[in-house]
Amino acid sequence: MATTRTANRPVVSWLFILAGALLLLDILLAYAAHFRGGWIAFFADLAIAVALLLLFLGRTSSLVLRAAYIVGAVGWGVQAVSQLTDVGSTVARIGLILVILGTLVAGIVGFMRHVWGRNADLAFLIASILIAIEFLDGLSPFLPATLRTIISAVFAALLVVTGYFLLRRRK
Repeated sequence: MATTRTANRPVVSWLFILAGALLLLDILLAYAAHFRGGWIAFFADLAIAVALLLLFLGRTSSLVLRAAYIVGAVGWGVQAVSQLTDVGSTVARIGLILVILGTLVAGIVGFMRHVWGRNADLAFLIASILIAIEFLDGLSPFLPATLRTIISAVFAALLVVTGYFLLRRRK
């Protein structure tokens, strides 16, 4: 059983909660006020990137998990920058692929090795599967817009749940 021993766990928890809340706010504003804020999505993606970076910097006993954290952090960082500026289609696609690979592998390996605890691991695994589906749709569209919105909302809610379970485990 792998363990992640890090003093940054409360920070990571709050970053996941912040990112989920910002993504939910972005979805709500898109439908209620027809406003799609690049800044809101930028800060949400940046919070996820920083959380994964902090997990990478923590002491975990799994090299695969550390690699997944840093790949995911770089991918989310590219996604954050692409929310505000045009980084080019090739860089944006590479960022999508890095997010899919890093986040999905981190979710699978973290769940298999029971890194955070059963509830947090399961919530992050489901969230990583949903974001992989959503970002695969970004590479080659296949989802209807309504289903994509539902997947985005559930992903955001699962980020909040993951952060909550991480905080709860800490006490």
